[in-house]
Amino acid sequence: MGDGNNRSSSNSEKPEWLQQYNLIGKIGEGTYGLVFLAKTKSTANRGKSIAIKKFKQSKDGDGVSPTAIREIMLLREITHENVVKLVNVHINHTDMSLYLAFDYAEHDLYEIIRHHRDKGNNLINQYTVKSLLWQLLNGLNYLHSNHRDKAIKYLSYG
Repeated sequence: MGDGNNRSSSNSEKPEWLQQYNLIGKIGEGTYGLVFLAKTKSTANRGKSIAIKKFKQSKDGDGVSPTAIREIMLLREITHENVVKLVNVHINHTDMSLYLAFDYAEHDLYEIIRHHRDKGNNLINQYTVKSLLWQLLNGLNYLHSNHRDKAIKYLSYG
């Protein structure tokens, strides 16, 4: 991951911030970048799973994108059991790439739906649906109640 120029796992070649994690591998790719799974090395949280999101470079090539800055500003204020938690923000100064470290969520909603769909005609039982729906609505209610005004400023319509 590091600066993108070498793939060596030598600690001396990794950015200092990355040395606090054992990088497991890439787990996803999205519009804004790549996501990696890592485990913490610190004694307090040794082995804790972390998702590290690497943002793609700004299209203008002039540093961190405004989208990433807005996301960081909002995520730093969010603390709720049904919303993924931002753990840390890292910048690789070699190439000015931005990394966000999140608590790792073992499953996401799409994965759960796909799992049940791929099992054949096996429907998700009503208790699982109710639980998932409650968690989604609980997190959404928190975001709406506590961060609506800030989030609305950053919405784009079109």
